[in-house]
Amino acid sequence: MIVLGGDHSITYATFKAFTRENPDAGIIILDAHPDLMPAAKQQTHEDYLLKLIEEHILDPRKVIFVGLRNVHIQEKSFILDHKIRTFEMKKIYSLSLQSTTETIMENVVDWPALYLSIDIDVTDPAFAPGTGYCEPGGLTSRELLYIVGKLKLLRNLKMIDVVEVNPKIEERLTVSLAAEIVKEIMT
Repeated sequence: MIVLGGDHSITYATFKAFTRENPDAGIIILDAHPDLMPAAKQQTHEDYLLKLIEEHILDPRKVIFVGLRNVHIQEKSFILDHKIRTFEMKKIYSLSLQSTTETIMENVVDWPALYLSIDIDVTDPAFAPGTGYCEPGGLTSRELLYIVGKLKLLRNLKMIDVVEVNPKIEERLTVSLAAEIVKEIMT
């Protein structure tokens, strides 16, 4: 199942519903930001993941971040305290994209179920400027499609979302990339 959304807060409800049929599921999150800010009363795009973990819907040992490059000090502390695995952009380039992707796949292959969440801002804004929180230094569109193409081969991958595409900011490049992501998943 593929969910195309607005902001990243939709992952809270979709992942929560996903775990009803797939208990003990894990998640790979391709994102420039970890979205672990202190929680508001209702989940937002800045705290949806924190709420999933705090509500014991998601085990932090079954979270892998890919593409981080803007992490608040509070989020960094949470990541370290909960031993969440991260592949920040600097790490991806020091290991190589292929090696990083293989390592991620090795880490999740035995999870009973896998959810993949793709925030379009994992991509450098030169390739996808139509998002609310552009962060320079991200993946190229080709690199993102490479990762998605590899991860779709995982037998336990059961649900995917693509979020934070905002055509009001920029339509042509960003919407086209989101469409290519969906096409890559479906073929």
